[in-house]
Amino acid sequence: MPGENIYDWSTTASSNSNADTSINWAEGQPRASVNNSARSMMAAHAKNRNLMTGAITTTGSANAQAFVSGGGHTAVPSNMRVMLKIGFTNTGPATLDMDGIGAAPIKTRFGAALIGGELIANSYAEFRYDGTSWLMLQDSSLGVFMNGSIVTTGTVNVQAFATGVPFLSVPANMRVLLKIGPGLTNTGPATLNMDGIAAVPIKNQFGGPLVGGELLADGYAEFRYDGTSWILLQDTGVGWVLHSKQTVTNATGAIFTNLTSAYAHYVFLISGLIPGTKESTLRFAVSSNNCASYIENAYFDEVGFHNSLAGGTSPIIYSNSANLIGQISTALDNALPTTPCDAIVHLFGSARAQIPQLSSVCVHYHNTAGLIWNDTRNMVSTTNINAIIFECFPGLIATGTFSAYGVKG
Repeated sequence: MPGENIYDWSTTASSNSNADTSINWAEGQPRASVNNSARSMMAAHAKNRNLMTGAITTTGSANAQAFVSGGGHTAVPSNMRVMLKIGFTNTGPATLDMDGIGAAPIKTRFGAALIGGELIANSYAEFRYDGTSWLMLQDSSLGVFMNGSIVTTGTVNVQAFATGVPFLSVPANMRVLLKIGPGLTNTGPATLNMDGIAAVPIKNQFGGPLVGGELLADGYAEFRYDGTSWILLQDTGVGWVLHSKQTVTNATGAIFTNLTSAYAHYVFLISGLIPGTKESTLRFAVSSNNCASYIENAYFDEVGFHNSLAGGTSPIIYSNSANLIGQISTALDNALPTTPCDAIVHLFGSARAQIPQLSSVCVHYHNTAGLIWNDTRNMVSTTNINAIIFECFPGLIATGTFSAYGVKG
């Protein structure tokens, strides 16, 4: 073995007389050997310091990395421990070669081969040599793939992310924690594409497809790749899940489509509503074909009346027995078109697990003076609905924000 090598030293003091070829601590040693031996001991400690502090950066390539120990070893000492600065992010199983001795496999601390992403360029990793392999004592990928710093892109049901490696294939059992991109709450079955490799389905932890609302925009989701699909390890869609939101200006209406079987209860929050015409009615209709046409001969139902008649003091209640698909509500008493109004509309399905077949609607409608009306009625549609439209009649919606939520749990 080379000199100045602490791995040649013994824990038995009397055995260290000539244990290191560069150090002489034998009884009766020549005086001239004392200063040389002391300096060599200092050099040995300095070499080991560099090996244990990340001062050495790996070279080579992503999956065949190497480093120079500074000790000129001809064999890797068993139980040798080093901390290295990683020069390349691995994309699969990887090896490590010290001092040109030979490439030895890198394994996890549990003895498994790497799958990709455990070694992160410009980060630090600690290894221990067990006689045949370099055991990685921690998973450095936790710093990037598991801290939620990567944000998904794409569309609500076709999402993607970039690792920065990049990978050529998705390693089996790869695990990532992602932040779901702004506005990317899924509305149905969804896919995830890593590094442009391919869009693969996202499934729940039981192997079923997503139905909508499991991925929450600006929330976090953890995934594991099982070889064919990304498994969502938790259901982030609990409570009210935003389906979509729109602020309309001088519009004929606000339309929400693709109301799926993911929810048997939908809530529509309407805020800051101002009609473009006095004495306008806020009304809605439901559809089974994403608003290509409307149920019950396209009749609309009034949610509330925006009353601008001077001196009006009593609510004006509308009734339309010809149409049983909407909630008939009340007027806003003496509210001018410039007074913002709010409303809440609930659509309840006939059964929680079925496509929302409208069985009842609950409407709350109020202005700045407080709650005007709160009513629930049972109304039955024999057709499964998948869309709803809100509009002011006559005239346009001058402004208003409409938010649709599916309710889970």
